Amino acid sequence: MFLSNTMKSTITLLFLCTLFVFTSCQKDEPDQLVTISKDEYTEEEINTISIKLSEEFANNPAEFPVVEVASHSAAYGYLSQLMNTMVNTPLVQNRTSLNWDIYMLKDDNTFSTFGMPNGDIYISTGLLKMIQNESQFISLIAHEIFYLDNNLIMPQLIDEFGGRVFGDLLLDKNVGQAGEIVMSIKSRSYSESEVAEADDFAINNVCPFEYDAFELENLIKHLENYDGVIDWLEMRKGPSDRLQILNISSASCDDEEPMEESRYQMFKDNLLP
Repeated sequence: MFLSNTMKSTITLLFLCTLFVFTSCQKDEPDQLVTISKDEYTEEEINTISIKLSEEFANNPAEFPVVEVASHSAAYGYLSQLMNTMVNTPLVQNRTSLNWDIYMLKDDNTFSTFGMPNGDIYISTGLLKMIQNESQFISLIAHEIFYLDNNLIMPQLIDEFGGRVFGDLLLDKNVGQAGEIVMSIKSRSYSESEVAEADDFAINNVCPFEYDAFELENLIKHLENYDGVIDWLEMRKGPSDRLQILNISSASCDDEEPMEESRYQMFKDNLLP
């Protein structure tokens, strides 16, 4: 059976009208973004992006063996209390706007720490065991806080992966590069000048408290004497006179609190997984 030219024209017209109506309905939905790409993201957006990226940890437990918080609440409580001492100071600009949580990675064979753009800090059990006292721990944490508080990570990631990738994360799209991004964050290095600024920030942040500001210098010496690769030192290389600068900067600070070494040792002996 053959259709007449008139019937063909009528069917074509009906099809085009239907397509027009359907397309019009699609366009009428307000605020339905299909893509976002920009050079800067708000703190709320950075937090959402970081949460989405952190979901990748579950897909790669070999690289990110996160210690469960619920089963090690005492250890996390102890570390969080020390970290909050460094966060809640006038020197930290974003102390109320970033997340500022700490997580342990069960890995005794690596000695590293890194931070997510939203303020979450991850530290390996290997590095926690190398640290000798609370002064060393809070100095190292203050050092890492500097990079996050000054938003040194996100611009580098945008340059490396493009703004649209992070826009897709905000829109809850499947991002194939998410695994690469978290690996890039974990292995992120900083320039000598940035490390020097972080050192200075750490000393100035520790100095008002009853902790030993010389312990950042002592921690670096201790790690340098280890017969193996210390990831934190490799990725946080300061100037050649780094130790001398730290010694001079620490000279005007108060003495250490007597109990801080024994408390940290109790943490390592009884709470550290």
